[in-house]
Amino acid sequence: MKKIPKAAAVRDDRSPPPGPSPARGGPPDAAGGEVVRGAAAVGLAGLLTRVLGLVREAALAYYFGAGAARDALGVALRIPNILRDLFAEGSLTAAFVPNFTEYDRNQGAKAAVALAQAVIGFLLVVVGAIVLSLVVFGERWILLFAGGFADDPEQLRLATRLTQVAGPFLLLASLSAVVAGTLNVRGRFFLPAIAPALFNVVGVLSCLLAEPFARATGQPAILAVGIGFTLGGVAQLAAMLPAARRLGFRFWPRFDFAHPGLRRVVRLMVPGVIGLAGVSLTNLIDVQVASRWTGAVAYIDYAFRLILFPIGIVAMALATSTLAVASRDVADGDSEGLRRTVSQSVVLLGFLSLPAAAAFVVLREPLAQFFYMQGRFGPEDASRTGWVLALYALGLMGYSYPRILLPIFYALGDSLRPMLLTLLTIAAKAGLVWALLAPFGALTWAEPYYALPLASAIAVNGEAVVLLLLLRSRIGPLTPSTWPALLRISLATAAAAAAGWAVLRLLPASFEAPGKALQMVKLAASGGAMALAYVAAALALRVEEMRALVQKIKEGPKGRPGRAPA
Repeated sequence: MKKIPKAAAVRDDRSPPPGPSPARGGPPDAAGGEVVRGAAAVGLAGLLTRVLGLVREAALAYYFGAGAARDALGVALRIPNILRDLFAEGSLTAAFVPNFTEYDRNQGAKAAVALAQAVIGFLLVVVGAIVLSLVVFGERWILLFAGGFADDPEQLRLATRLTQVAGPFLLLASLSAVVAGTLNVRGRFFLPAIAPALFNVVGVLSCLLAEPFARATGQPAILAVGIGFTLGGVAQLAAMLPAARRLGFRFWPRFDFAHPGLRRVVRLMVPGVIGLAGVSLTNLIDVQVASRWTGAVAYIDYAFRLILFPIGIVAMALATSTLAVASRDVADGDSEGLRRTVSQSVVLLGFLSLPAAAAFVVLREPLAQFFYMQGRFGPEDASRTGWVLALYALGLMGYSYPRILLPIFYALGDSLRPMLLTLLTIAAKAGLVWALLAPFGALTWAEPYYALPLASAIAVNGEAVVLLLLLRSRIGPLTPSTWPALLRISLATAAAAAAGWAVLRLLPASFEAPGKALQMVKLAASGGAMALAYVAAALALRVEEMRALVQKIKEGPKGRPGRAPA
């Protein structure tokens, strides 16, 4: 296998690197350890962010249920969210971080900051124009995403207004992605990951203030949530700026469209817009089709919010730290280090995400009841949300693996093949939806739109498998222990699923009654059984990640056996 060529640029010694470089030639797991540390910081922050996200969705369920207004909000917020995945947290991050890293390591901090400022200038022009189109042509955007709203002029009008007030979030999220990327390259992972928690806090407050807002202004209450969407973006960006300034980053635009680094970023972004947006674009198909049934968009939103919980905590944490470490491996020409980095990320993702997928399938309805069944959200809504959740969960690994694999392709300068694969995935998803809608519609226990999450799961799982094969052809086979480790993790997950299902079957009928206390006991009993079974099976099967985790717990926070001193 050929060694990855190092960047040709020469470092400007007058501008020292802002942080320590990872040691090369150290122990074999040095890169992997850095991935774990970075992922732990991002994961901890992501946990708080996702918990607050669930609180926000629970507040939406309580105040707005799953009716027409909630569907209008779901579509209106989906538009800037999908565009954010395209232009901010997706292709922009994957294209910007490797180039910023190369400038930072080979030309110095001053040149790296100049690149970041050129990217900001580019975003203000391009993304600003898209935001302007959302405000001016909001109704056309809504019909593009949810053609079913054309049959309800009032719902279409409400969704258009929500799009207009929430649209500026797209520009704020894009600028936040640049600032977060600079912090990640400098080894600051926690703050960029915790900043979105402020976005969710503002979202919860907007739900609480929706009725007072309606009484004071005479506007629909749900419009307050759309305004809160944009204000949350302001809070997220503002939280990161002081730390970026302390590291030498100055937040002002440089309208230098001829900057060679900017051109490289854009060249990677153009195909990357499609390559990294597979989840969002396949989800767009879901919304477009689901808009034909009242409440279906809301069920998809509520279920996918739960699916995003492990993706946001685990997959995004690993993706953030993996991209930062892998970018240095590529810049330094360290092919063996890159293989170790990717291999450990693949196994860690399986170790943490496979049991989560099993929990969503086994505990689908108890989870929907616990988080959402209150106020205007009833038992039938919980049942439908639960089925959508279980079917989406079948594709959790397919949603998660591209988050860590696609940025590796872009760090290697290869964006064409992932783009073509994503286009193929979208086409497969559309074909599967067309093939599955009628069979699901004929089932007495199912709704036609259940075909949407199942089609997504099949399509994204196929994409993940092909991505692994393509990456193997580029960097060589992953470390030999990777596949046996994933097999052992799968067997431990099967044992956990069996334990959770058995406990649910043994619980008395009284646990089906409404009430948060009973729902919590039900989830604790079945979820606890799954967790214990997973730990026991993983230890019995010698899953190294579980053994290392147990050992770390035994050592205590100070790294010594026993409990840390008070």
